[in-house]
Formats: sequence, structure tokens, C-alpha cells
Amino acid sequence: MEIFELGRRIRDIIIPYIRKKYHITGQYLSLAAAAEVIQVVRLGLLAAGVGELTEEQLIELGTVLEPEVHQQLRPKSGGKKAVVLEIERLWAERSAAHTPPRLPHSQAAVRVQRVAILALLGMLLGIGLATLFFYSRGMIRQEVEKGELDSAIFAKATRDVIANRLAEVQAKVATHPCPGKTWEDDHKEVLAFQHALVKATEHAEYERGRVEGLAHPKLIQIPEPTPYHIKRVSGIVGKLVQDQKSLLPKGAVEQARSELLRVAVQQGRVCN
Repeated sequence: MEIFELGRRIRDIIIPYIRKKYHITGQYLSLAAAAEVIQVVRLGLLAAGVGELTEEQLIELGTVLEPEVHQQLRPKSGGKKAVVLEIERLWAERSAAHTPPRLPHSQAAVRVQRVAILALLGMLLGIGLATLFFYSRGMIRQEVEKGELDSAIFAKATRDVIANRLAEVQAKVATHPCPGKTWEDDHKEVLAFQHALVKATEHAEYERGRVEGLAHPKLIQIPEPTPYHIKRVSGIVGKLVQDQKSLLPKGAVEQARSELLRVAVQQGRVCN
């Protein structure tokens, strides 16, 4: 994971989540909240298969945490990395200070066993939650499958075919000097293609966004449709246009008819 991306997600996602969990409205995180931020990051990277924090990741984590915690939690020397280590040290000392007195041997053994079981369950739950947390935000990457890419190419081909046919039908309508049955049928075809183009463009953009989202942060270029794709979508385009044509409102061509008659009058043509 890129260092900048890690810092951005800690700052924009993890810290606001911890603030909400601990009901922190002030400027600084508490020691417990800061320690949990570090734990969530460590568990998330472990669940993602990255392993322990690298030197650069420790420095980035310390850089993000330093303005979020009180001066008492910041070491006087050691740089950004030392902020993380100091918070973990203070949290470990605090946990040790709150350890209750030793119980008799038998009771202590039972309690240790219970604590170990609870710790194991907590660790498994934490790993599961961290995995879900990072997975839902794209930090555990997915691969773009062939089917996803094909869907995007077919959606792009559908949009291109509709756009080309719309241009052809518009050119055909422009050759009619006056309104008539043929002109009306052709103009309905234009309106149907325009509606179908809007739908096809929305679908193509959705498929493109889906592919880019799955490929994040790697940029992926959707290839141009091939003759195979164009041929496959031709029948789909015909059905899509017919569906849109049947949904046209009554009198959909009246405004265009009036406009054509007005132009005809201005140009001195006689139209019935």
C-alpha cells in the first residue's frame, strides 16, 4: 500500500471512527483512543497480508497521530516514528498498572485460562472486523475479472452503435422538406434513438466506473469495441430503440412538425 494512501485513510476514516466510538469532541485523542487507532492499523495490515508496519508506514502513522494527541503523549525526541512507540509504551504501562492483585493459585489459573480464551476470541473478532473494514473501503484490492471488462466493452459498443445510427436517422429526417407520414415515422425514430442513447450512456458510464473502482488504485483503460462487439449489440440496440419508441408520449412530433412548417414558410416552400 502506498504511504500517502495509508495516511489518507487513517486521517479520513479510522480516526473519525475512533472519535465517534469514544465520543471524543475535543481537539485531542485520549491515550486509549490513540492506542486503538494503532491497533486497528496493525490488524488491518495484518489481515490484508501486508504484515508488520514498515519503517515508512510507522513514520506516516506517527505523522498523522502527532497533531491528534496531547503534548504529554508526544516524545521529546525520536521523530515521527517515536510517537507511535511512545503511545504503545504508555498504554502497556497503564494496562500493567491496572492489573489486579494476584489471586490464589487455583483461582488465578482459572482466570488466566478465561482471559486467554477471551483474548483469542477478541483477536479473531478484531481480525475479522479489520478485514471487513479494510475490504469495504478497497484497501484489500480486488482484481478486474474478464466478465467485468467485457460488460464495460459491450456497454460502450451499445452506446457507440446508437450514436452512429442516430446520426444516420437525423440525416435522413433532414432530407424531408415537409411533414408527412414518412417524415413522422423517421422523426419518431430520432426521438427513440435519443432516449435510447441517454440510457445507453448512463449504463456505459456505470460499467466504466465499476471497472475503475475494482481496479483502484491501478488505472485501467477500457478497450475500444471490436467488430465482434458491434455485431453482438446490433440486435440489442434494435430492441432497445423499439422499447423507447413505444414509450414516446402522444404528440411527441408536434413541436418538430410546427418548427418544420415555420422553416418551410420562411424558405417559400408550400407544405400541406
